[in-house]
Amino acid sequence: MALTLRELLRAFGDGLTLHTAQHDIALSRTIDWVAPTELADPTPFVVGKELILTTGIGLLEGPHDRYEEFVERLADADAAAIGFGTGMSHPFVPPQMLVAASRRALPLIEVPYGTPFTEISRVVAESAIAERYELLKRGLEIHEALASVLLSGAGLRPMIESLCNLIHGSAAVIDSHGRVLSSAPESAFWPIEEVLHLRSPPESDEDSDLSVSPIAVAEEVVAFLCVRVSDTTYNLHAIPYAATLIGLELARRQAELTGRRELVGQVVEDLLAQRLRDEDATRRLEAFGVDLDTAATVIVAALTDPDNRIRTLPWGPQELVDREDNPRVRALVGDELITIVPSSAPVHEIARATRERLGTFDPAVRVGIGGSHTGPNGLRLSYFEAKEAATHGPGVSDCEPLNLSTLLLVNRELPIREMALGLLAPLLEHDRSRGSDLLNTLATYLECSASAAEAAKKLHLHRNSMRYRISQIERLTDHDLSEFADQARLWIAIKALEVEGDLARAG
Repeated sequence: MALTLRELLRAFGDGLTLHTAQHDIALSRTIDWVAPTELADPTPFVVGKELILTTGIGLLEGPHDRYEEFVERLADADAAAIGFGTGMSHPFVPPQMLVAASRRALPLIEVPYGTPFTEISRVVAESAIAERYELLKRGLEIHEALASVLLSGAGLRPMIESLCNLIHGSAAVIDSHGRVLSSAPESAFWPIEEVLHLRSPPESDEDSDLSVSPIAVAEEVVAFLCVRVSDTTYNLHAIPYAATLIGLELARRQAELTGRRELVGQVVEDLLAQRLRDEDATRRLEAFGVDLDTAATVIVAALTDPDNRIRTLPWGPQELVDREDNPRVRALVGDELITIVPSSAPVHEIARATRERLGTFDPAVRVGIGGSHTGPNGLRLSYFEAKEAATHGPGVSDCEPLNLSTLLLVNRELPIREMALGLLAPLLEHDRSRGSDLLNTLATYLECSASAAEAAKKLHLHRNSMRYRISQIERLTDHDLSEFADQARLWIAIKALEVEGDLARAG
């Protein structure tokens, strides 16, 4: 704590005399610094809480009421006290000053000739240095204690409890959605709306005991450290440091989850491509929390353009904090983020949350929900159902009933994608080189049950233009669109490319 007037007087014994009517209140005043001056108006150089030392030489010129003006100005400037040196220009403290100081409740100390101002400055300076040393020492103790908890790997809750004990207050981490991730004590009340709207301490409100510090992971604010403490002596150093350490803890957890998504993605990709035996894939996925004996649903999120942020995206802070096994398992398969959840979980809620999260950098993200199945083949089927559902457009889409193209794609031993690319390659090349729209024309024609008139209307084409395009498609693919077998082959090829995402990339 800063040096009080009582401690200063005690340091000089009988060397200083205090003149004030409110003796006890005056003794509790704190002194931040000492400012010797002989100016009649030193207030331009007064910050506040200073002990102003003067011999009064600058007050001798002019009328006697300059003494009162001197006191009034310093009282308005929030000076801690006035030290008036006697034995030089003044044999005693002017009565006008005593009256003015008493009226303004500003402590006035008589400093005799034998007590140098420099000695008073030395005592105050030593106290300030000692206070600063104690502040740094206490701050270092807090830093070491918090760092020790971080290095122990115990997680967020012990860090918050340790911070709470160190600052003798309450602390909490609140995520950007207003959820309290951890609080000490648990029963503490936190003004969630104030935290989310202000997102910083109300600096202008000196009476507020609430401090809010942002916590960032991968340069994105994911939560806020909220602290309520009555004594802010060490608060300014401990709280930002604690927020930094909590950010490091969440970043470490985020790195674990990112690596886990990559590893699960490799296993899932091998399972989909049937590069792993089903029993091996089942065993490896079980280590990540995926039980294929229980009905599960796959959610596929596909970005309109590949973005590396999907690989390092800080997910929900709840997942970064939760030390228990989470029922949902996320994986990266190519440029897609897939989520495997038990079918009993709130699948649609999770899908909407995924859409909202990825929508922060891709508003047109497509999220598909697969069916509920068991076993390795069930996981494959749910995945391709979700992929097909994701082709329905931006937003969240449910899968449709089982169809031939999805069933064919589940069996990766069948070269369905290669067949589709080989069959439709002439159309893809023609569209790419000449800027035509034959592939979309074919897809629309087949969707309209091979009705040229309906397809022309849907594509806003003249029926002669539609007939010309159909003849081009038949010539390039060597298929007769009036034959059902050829229609079926082309339809399966288009559906295969839709599910695989090749059609969207071609468009």
